[in-house]
Amino acid sequence: MAILTKFTREDFEELLEHYDIGEYLSHRHVSWAFANTVYILRTTKGKFLMKIFEQCKIDPDYADFVRYQAKTMKLLEKTSLPSPKLIETKDRKPILVFRKNHLMIQTFVEGKHPRKFGASLLKNVAKNQALMSRELLNLKIEKRFTWGRDYQFRQAPFKIPPISGFDIARKYALLSKETRSLDRRKLRRSMVHGDFIAPNLLVKNNKLTAVIDWDDLHEDFLALEIATFITHTFVKTNEIDKKGLKLYMQEFEKYLRLHLEEKKAVYFFIKNRLFGVIAWHIKQAKIHKDQAKRLMRSANITVKTYKHFDKILLQEFLSMLD
Repeated sequence: MAILTKFTREDFEELLEHYDIGEYLSHRHVSWAFANTVYILRTTKGKFLMKIFEQCKIDPDYADFVRYQAKTMKLLEKTSLPSPKLIETKDRKPILVFRKNHLMIQTFVEGKHPRKFGASLLKNVAKNQALMSRELLNLKIEKRFTWGRDYQFRQAPFKIPPISGFDIARKYALLSKETRSLDRRKLRRSMVHGDFIAPNLLVKNNKLTAVIDWDDLHEDFLALEIATFITHTFVKTNEIDKKGLKLYMQEFEKYLRLHLEEKKAVYFFIKNRLFGVIAWHIKQAKIHKDQAKRLMRSANITVKTYKHFDKILLQEFLSMLD
């Protein structure tokens, strides 16, 4: 992917004057980061990750969210959960505005993004996700961001044309109607990571070492967090990994039990997530022309995944969780 904001050695050397993390040695752009510009930065005191929040250049109000994200991350640092440490500036600010760029620097956590989940790793991730969700349920922050309160229940128009003969707008309207069968009063609201999936997890020696990329942090239903992980881990194009799904839920519920209505919500939120994935790929394809073919191919694969999952009835899905 093309670099959205290019930093030179001189830029980093000037930037580091605001921090106490050593002198510049080298830097490398992280190509898989789409929405923001991310660099791996090496100094005489170690290895760090620097993120530039590109949205702040388009929407000045987004800076409020960036500060909110940083505050949440700092609170989670106080727990025993695997989380990278946010580096503060010399004047103790977690976010630095440098040449009109809002950026943060974090410690670099060793680990790799999991390509598959064996039983041992899956149980460790489920445990840590449940413990993280418990902390987020109890987290008290004055200002909270949402994606539109209870958006899953609204029959808002999905402004995307049909692809592969799949009428996205009509299908999304039907899903919104089905979702309203839930008793939302029984669905717990919480702060959620919002994108708890393999590319945002780092693992080492079959254990989770860090949950990264909190750019989708917001207030939502607890069930959404579980649905997101299930969607990207167990819902395949032509099948459901029932064995993995059952093991994951059993381990998760050892630390945080879900109500029946929340389990029902997971089913509907999986479908909602798939729509979101389709929309994200189409949007990114318009922004990153060099990756457009790959992104649209992924969008079409997700359409196939949705069609397969849509054939599974609610009760059949619930039976997979027990």
